[in-house]
Amino acid sequence: MSYSTDDRFSMPSSSPSLAGPAVVRPEEQRRYGRWWALLGALLGGLLIAAAGSLPAPYVVLSPGPTFDLKHHEGEPEIIAISGQDPATGTRVALDEDEPENPGQLHMVTISEHGGPGTYLSFFDLARYWFDGVSQIDNYADVYPTEISSEEVQEIAQAQMTSSHSTASVAALEELGWSVPAKVTIVDAVPESGAVGKVKEGDELVSVTTPDGVEHPIDTASGVFALMGRQDPGTTLAVTLRRGGELVTEKIVSGESPDGRGSKLGIYLNTDIQMPLDVQVHLEDVGGPSAGMMFALSIIDRLTPGDLTGGARIAGTGALSYDGRVEPIGGLSQKIEGAKRSGVEWFLAPAANCGELTEAPTGINVVRVEDLKEARATIDAIAQGKTESLPACYVKNAA
Repeated sequence: MSYSTDDRFSMPSSSPSLAGPAVVRPEEQRRYGRWWALLGALLGGLLIAAAGSLPAPYVVLSPGPTFDLKHHEGEPEIIAISGQDPATGTRVALDEDEPENPGQLHMVTISEHGGPGTYLSFFDLARYWFDGVSQIDNYADVYPTEISSEEVQEIAQAQMTSSHSTASVAALEELGWSVPAKVTIVDAVPESGAVGKVKEGDELVSVTTPDGVEHPIDTASGVFALMGRQDPGTTLAVTLRRGGELVTEKIVSGESPDGRGSKLGIYLNTDIQMPLDVQVHLEDVGGPSAGMMFALSIIDRLTPGDLTGGARIAGTGALSYDGRVEPIGGLSQKIEGAKRSGVEWFLAPAANCGELTEAPTGINVVRVEDLKEARATIDAIAQGKTESLPACYVKNAA
């Protein structure tokens, strides 16, 4: 910045005629104003940038990538199946034929921003706020303050590993295979009817229902399927093997969180004797919600022909051992991710459909209750018989 010598301030003088304030010409005032405005804008921008770069106490869920379980580029394949068919004693036959117009079976994911060990600025938050797709939650509503990113990853990987197990069992049993298992007690659910009745390490041998029928528990799915048919408040005779002796305890079943059947109120461990080796190779993806799609992909590999009939299909849903499709999080974001992948049909847990108040555009979303229904839905899509498929949304009341 430069100034003219004619514009200098006058030095103080004892002469009354020279006393008084210095005079600045109008054009110089405008010049000063422009510089002060520029400086103010710069400082304001710096303050906004500093505030915007601060970590925001929120967690954002946005659409993540999808993975086609039928056609994965690279090695190893996502789902690898090997072993011998117990019925024939020969190597299990896998459907390796490539049809002229192959279909797709996509598992879907969500991308999380702002969780433990990650950084979410207010600038990022604003971007997600206006994208019309992402879900924004308070950090405290999602994670306890003391949890670390390593702990979150361990939990997510454990859930993914469990989903591999349940998907394999449910798929093989859906195909009529026998999948034996030893079921043992880990603990009783607090405040349930099993408190004081079971001990850690007890083997669950059988459950006798009020009609006097004894149901052997010799598979991972057995107890879940049985309890899905019992009303809350049902008294059941539970036979346990404890220290080499059989013990029978009467347990009253409790409410089921999803309203289907009831719960025995015990945490279980399952030692499954898989007739086949089923491996899932998928890095950097965690959580339980790909179970249904894993199971459908296993069924596709173990049955002749293309299960999809050439259709592009995606879906989400955790899976129980008895094939029930359980609710998940981030449904809207997963549907959007599937749309971006060019998917035509999307299978969603029936328990999540209340989250959608209108049919999503650009994709057909179908509700499913269990693996059998999911398989039948894909068969209907493959045959073009889709008129009666139940849509997954609930209209707002007028």
